[in-house]
Amino acid sequence: MKVVRPSSRDEFKKVVEDAKRDGLLVYISSYPCPDCEIFEASLEELGVETSKIVKIDVPNEEWAIEFVLDELAVPGSPSIILPDGKLLDDFDAIELAMKVKKVVEGARV
Repeated sequence: MKVVRPSSRDEFKKVVEDAKRDGLLVYISSYPCPDCEIFEASLEELGVETSKIVKIDVPNEEWAIEFVLDELAVPGSPSIILPDGKLLDDFDAIELAMKVKKVVEGARV
C-alpha cells in the first residue's frame, strides 16, 4: 500500500485525483486512529491486495481536516474513496475491510 502524507491542499487534491484516474482506492486515515489499525490488520488477515490502495495519512492540521470534511465529504477515518468517487465507510472497521476486499476482487458492494 502506497502511503502519502500531503503537505498542502493542492498536493492532497492531486493525490486523490491521480489515484481515482489510475483506478486505485483512496484510504483516508489519521493518527492516532485505533479503527484504522483494526482496518489495516483486517485487510492483512483477509489477504487483500493492497497495491490497489493509496493510503492518505491526514495531517492534524486545520487545512487538511477542512479538505477532508468539506471538499471530500468524508465523515471520518477509516474511509475509502472508490475510483468513481463513491465513498465507502462503515462504523465497523472489519466490515469496511470486507467491503474493500470485495471491491478489490471485482465484486459489487
